[in-house]
Amino acid sequence: MSDPTIPLACQNLLHDWANCLDTKSWDRMLTIFAPRVDVDYSAVGTLKATAVEPSVYIDHYSSPSQLGNPEVQSHHFIGACKWTRDSESHARVVFQIMAVHRRTPKDGGAAVLATGHGINTMDFTQVEGEWKIAAIKVGALFIEGDFEGIFKP
Repeated sequence: MSDPTIPLACQNLLHDWANCLDTKSWDRMLTIFAPRVDVDYSAVGTLKATAVEPSVYIDHYSSPSQLGNPEVQSHHFIGACKWTRDSESHARVVFQIMAVHRRTPKDGGAAVLATGHGINTMDFTQVEGEWKIAAIKVGALFIEGDFEGIFKP
């Protein structure tokens, strides 16, 4: 990339996205997205949508059947990143991810654990001079543990 500030701004958004998921900071998450986003989590059997408002993504993942469940904790580790820039206003990162999930039932039952390993793609676009997330695509390599059990009602 010719402008070294671009990857830093986008890198910060990548970090903020993972941090918002893990801390359940749904209001803050709204600020990191472009007005319309493409979302493809079909590799893990969930949401796929094109050009939707960020609230569609946030409402889905903040719901009690997903990460919004207070019994569910997550930690999204970002690994090696490969950055490209298609234009002055568009950048992309392909990154390694390990997403650890744990569900600890309030009744004291045994915790359910699952860890997803994958390669994700995130697109960034400039909106009024500020970088925002424009697309997220999840690519699952393999999943350890009971991923479906994390999100069972």
